[in-house]
Amino acid sequence: MIISQTPVRISFAGGGTDLPAFYEREGGAVVSAAIDRYAYAALTERTDARLRVTSEDLLIDETYDGAEDLPESLSLVRAVLQKLGLGPRLSLHLESEIPVGTGLGLSSAVCVNLLNLLLQHRGERLSKSELAWLASEIEIRDLGKPIGRQDHYAAAFGGLNLIEFERSGVRVKPLDLPEATLQTLENRLLLFFTGQTRDSASILRRQEQRTEQGDPRTLAALRRLKQLAYELAGALEEGRLDDFGDLLHESWMAKRELSDRISSPQIEAWYDLARDLGARGGKISGAGGGGFLLLYADEDRHALLREVLTTMGMQELPFRFDRQGSRIIHGEGAQMTPRGYLVGLNSIVRGLSEKQIERVIGVLEQAYRRGRQVFVMGNGGSAATASHFSCDLAKTVQVGDKPGFRVLSLTDNAALMTALGNDVGYEDVFRGQLANLLRPGDVVVGISGGGRSPSVLNAIRFAQQKGAITVAFTGMIDGGGPLADLVDYAIVVPSSNYQYVEDVHMMLVHLMTTILRQRLFEKPSLVRRTEGEKAEAKQPNLEGETVDAYSRRYDSAPSTV
Repeated sequence: MIISQTPVRISFAGGGTDLPAFYEREGGAVVSAAIDRYAYAALTERTDARLRVTSEDLLIDETYDGAEDLPESLSLVRAVLQKLGLGPRLSLHLESEIPVGTGLGLSSAVCVNLLNLLLQHRGERLSKSELAWLASEIEIRDLGKPIGRQDHYAAAFGGLNLIEFERSGVRVKPLDLPEATLQTLENRLLLFFTGQTRDSASILRRQEQRTEQGDPRTLAALRRLKQLAYELAGALEEGRLDDFGDLLHESWMAKRELSDRISSPQIEAWYDLARDLGARGGKISGAGGGGFLLLYADEDRHALLREVLTTMGMQELPFRFDRQGSRIIHGEGAQMTPRGYLVGLNSIVRGLSEKQIERVIGVLEQAYRRGRQVFVMGNGGSAATASHFSCDLAKTVQVGDKPGFRVLSLTDNAALMTALGNDVGYEDVFRGQLANLLRPGDVVVGISGGGRSPSVLNAIRFAQQKGAITVAFTGMIDGGGPLADLVDYAIVVPSSNYQYVEDVHMMLVHLMTTILRQRLFEKPSLVRRTEGEKAEAKQPNLEGETVDAYSRRYDSAPSTV
């Protein structure tokens, strides 16, 4: 698995001068800062020739034959994949920490992020400048979006920068502020979500048309914005932060001249109120029309600003500057972060088969109702999971005076395991125990991250010879072993990472015991299955057998309940 993380940005001055229609004629300049709100992407390889895309933001979870089949809502993903000649045999998971259409450059951050991820997958490295340029070309040239290039460079580079745009190329000049000045700037900035989202394309397309037509008002506003970018950068480098606040206000006044749709009576009312409450300057993020309201104010004004603006329905987004830009946070040589780990885990969970899970729950439910014994086994971390599963089936599922499962963890009898391991061989530590206890109709659950544990495989083969039902919790470590194909019912975690596989196995323990408790013991009105759910339970399993077939298979066996 590979996971990438890329920041969004806040723009202070110069926005609009980064569109090719202006900067190719007169040059452009923008001052912006990347912030610690991110777009994430996770990639895993598939064993089949399909392409799976899940998006938390777009509520998409679909599998396709290739990149060309992706819908228009995934046009950005399609364009990046086609640019790199990729598609089948991949699973991609996308999510972000901010809503779409809020003016923080999310679409460009997603593009940079996905491009960085897929290049890492191909074993290629680009400089930050090359990464930003290629991402902007995909959005501007390949997809025809009427946007500028500043967001791609802010996302790729991170930090606080003056970004200059010329026909000959783009230059990123980091603003070298003393740490104390940078901290003070961070502390004096506030960001509030207005609750309004917008489509910037129509605003920017009209601006682009007016620029190409030489509209005097538009060109005058863009020239002023470019000048303000340099003045604002100078104020920052000289530590004149109050002047920065005043210039931020001037930047917003100039920005409004580009289009009547950049602001609105509601936005003006919010901004005027914020100024009355002590903000020296501010602006609406991005192309305008909604999104986030950025404010600069002395810290002693923050409490009142927060109180009033949140009372009016705005939501504050706390942030700090991001100083790294786009990066790989899981993969070869990467520095993992807590958020990155959770993104990876989420992508794995989204890849689980609900049908596989439902079938195993059905097997365990039938085992309880017929008084069958359940045996659980595993090695290492899987041994701990086996013990936990057995404990929860025996205790957590149990309600009142009704018994829990007749369940035994084969990993818990240390004396017997070591005796069998020493005298017979470790590969027989579970089979030897089953030889004394197993009856036809019992259920044997083998847990193995890679599906290759000899002791688990031997026990499963023995259980099948004795007429037991066999179940596996396994994963795709080193491509996955023979366990999944050997058992009657398998849940395969689509990951080759031991930590993720073991995490998901434990999650499945809690998921199953919760559902089994409801189905077996709680009020029927809460757990009664619909006809559709009953039909689903009768769907064929991986080997063609149904849960009802399991029930019939041992109807003749004596019940012990």
